[in-house]
This record gives sequence, C-alpha cells and structure tokens, in this order.
Amino acid sequence: MKSEFLNLARLRAQWRDLHQKGDQIGVDNILKRAGLDLQPLNPVPTSPFLKQKLKEFGREWESKIAEQAEIENAVFFCLPITIVVSELMRAHQRIEEMLNEPDPWGVLLFCEAESPAHVENGMWTGIYYFTILSHRKANELQLESLAGVKTVGSITIL
Repeated sequence: MKSEFLNLARLRAQWRDLHQKGDQIGVDNILKRAGLDLQPLNPVPTSPFLKQKLKEFGREWESKIAEQAEIENAVFFCLPITIVVSELMRAHQRIEEMLNEPDPWGVLLFCEAESPAHVENGMWTGIYYFTILSHRKANELQLESLAGVKTVGSITIL
C-alpha cells in the first residue's frame, strides 16, 4: 500500500522548490493537489502537545501531513539535536535524504529552537519533530553520523 502522507511530503518538497523559484501558478496547483486550498485543517494527532504545535502559523503542510500520517498509524516523535551553525542547511538536507533512502519512510515535520538563546559557541540546538511509518524505528536515522551534529538527545514519542 502506498503511503499518502509520504506522497504529501513529496508534494511539499515540490511546493518548496516552486515557491523558491517564484512560480505562483505552480505553487497554487500543488496546493490544490494536496487539498490545502480548501478549508482550515483540524490536525488529528492524539498528542495534545503536537496538536498545539501544528496549529501554529505557517504549518499548513505539516498539519496536512500529520493528519494523514495519523490515519495511517504512523509514529510521531521528537528529539533535540545540536548542530554546528555552518552545517545546519546541509544537515537538514541530509535528514530529508535519509528519510527517503532507499524508499520514503518518514518526514521531518519541522524543527524549532530549543530556547530563546539557541545559538551558543557556534552551535544551534533545536527540537526536531518527525513522523515515520509504523514498521520503522526512529533510531534508524543514525543522526549522530551527520556532519556537524554534536549531540542527539533522547527520543520522545508523541
């Protein structure tokens, strides 16, 4: 069975690319294909904490992906990661790639700074929120092996 939440993640990647290129017509078409042009979403993950995070401004894609992931019994989790600031973009790209190797099996929903003073000594610490297929394990990501990653904290299942 093909996962619809992973398909939504693929559409989000296409949307980001078109958005960066300034292709508003393409952006609008992707939003329609994903069903994001219709009505406000009601995120359904059972975790009240995650529900609240998904209601924050600008998280329409993440809400839609999480809504479908919940329907497909995906696993939601978060963990803190400290990364060298100069490696942040590369680390984020690599995380996205890792979730698609060899086939798509999860999504990095979003990340946010752990605290207001989130950059210290050239390091950024963020809380990363993921959803993965239920037959996969969070530790399969092997985030410790990423260039620039200094520490990976404990996994919290949401």
